[in-house]
Amino acid sequence: MTIIDRFKIAKDKQRLSHLYLLSGKVGLKKLDLAYNISHLILKDYDKRDNLLELIKTNNHTQIFYIKPEGSVIKKSQILLLQEEFSKTSLINAPRIYIIEDVDVISLNAANSLLKFMEEPESENVYGILITSNISNVLKTIVSRAQVIRVYDKENVNVYEHLINEGVSSYLAKMISFITNNYSEADDLSSNDTFIKLTEFIHSYFYNYNERSLLDLNEISLFLVERDTYHTFLELLLINYNELLKYKNINKTNINEIINENTKNININNLLNNINLIKKELIKQSSYININLSLEVLMINLIKEV
Repeated sequence: MTIIDRFKIAKDKQRLSHLYLLSGKVGLKKLDLAYNISHLILKDYDKRDNLLELIKTNNHTQIFYIKPEGSVIKKSQILLLQEEFSKTSLINAPRIYIIEDVDVISLNAANSLLKFMEEPESENVYGILITSNISNVLKTIVSRAQVIRVYDKENVNVYEHLINEGVSSYLAKMISFITNNYSEADDLSSNDTFIKLTEFIHSYFYNYNERSLLDLNEISLFLVERDTYHTFLELLLINYNELLKYKNINKTNINEIINENTKNININNLLNNINLIKKELIKQSSYININLSLEVLMINLIKEV
């Protein structure tokens, strides 16, 4: 899911924030992203075919663009923004201001901007701030903005992408084993069933010596479709293989499942459990009763503790 996709969803649900802060390294075309967000906001009000071109050339009456004069954004620039937006709009549409390199705004200019954002007439106004150095942006601005972090997708793998999006480490690792597609990864990270599967498997290994058939009551409620069961087996196999890797070379990509219980599992037992799961995966090509198959598998796995 791209940043624009997220904005589309927020717009459809009428959940757009009135202040965004786009943060990312130099060269990530954050200004182009700001223009595309502006286009998304205005396109329902302005049907002109060249709307995006007007926005990108700063020739649209509803958009006010500010960049540093010299090395700083001055109070006079913010006052000009206030004056412009106090005038009657030519069309009944939201107004948008874009401030590039907001990290070099002067304190006086920042105070004027904050006051402007709190004015009643700013309810139909959207602000898009841009920075390549968020650590230098005034905290009073950051605290009022919804921060959108922009990343170079070509240099970020799926795991890093998900971590950047706030996904937990274990869930991000499970997804990265399943897919290297960003869109699929984003979908899985918000899929309730997939999240429950990973939570169960994490708990399964965290409490390895305390497992019982009671665990089935927890997982069988949402493990009802064949594809879901197949995914469950794949995830289980991935974790067992990582445990085997840890036993052999003392390294693993999933350190979350390493504890005193799992460290003491006999290698032969690990190999037996891995083979059991592989056989179960092969059986998926034919019709089976999922609940019965799961119960038999868990009994056999428990025997191998």
